[in-house]
Amino acid sequence: RTIRGGRVIRMPLLNRIDRLDLTVMNVELAGDGALARGFVPCVVQGIAQVRIADQEPEVDNAVRRLMGLRREEIAELARELLHGALRRVLAAVTHEDAAVDRERFEAQLSHEVESQLSRQGLVLSGIKIQSIEVRPGRAEALPRLGGLGAPKPGPRHTT
Repeated sequence: RTIRGGRVIRMPLLNRIDRLDLTVMNVELAGDGALARGFVPCVVQGIAQVRIADQEPEVDNAVRRLMGLRREEIAELARELLHGALRRVLAAVTHEDAAVDRERFEAQLSHEVESQLSRQGLVLSGIKIQSIEVRPGRAEALPRLGGLGAPKPGPRHTT
């Protein structure tokens, strides 16, 4: 059972007491190599504030999934979920659109990741994208590669 605040009598052999820290965790977003629409590799830098939920039913999810984990392990779980959402959202827009309209990109990213975090018992407090850039050295190669870089069929030799 879950007790929030207050007191309870604990029977040492039957009950165990664990605590969850509900303070905000800063999770760094460093999406190196995420592909924007058109298969353009981008480097995304940002930060997200994530915390453990304190309202029903998310707090029950937090108790089941996060109890006993260290704060670093919880932050790593949040980082993995954020990176997955970042890749999905970035794949749907061009890198120019994401770089120019960061607020819209942040809103799309927040919307994408909130349900996943909720299932784990986490809540997204805020997200800030600091930079979105094309990976150095790759932007110049894209026109030469012809998009995907698929080999073009050569001349047929018949005998």
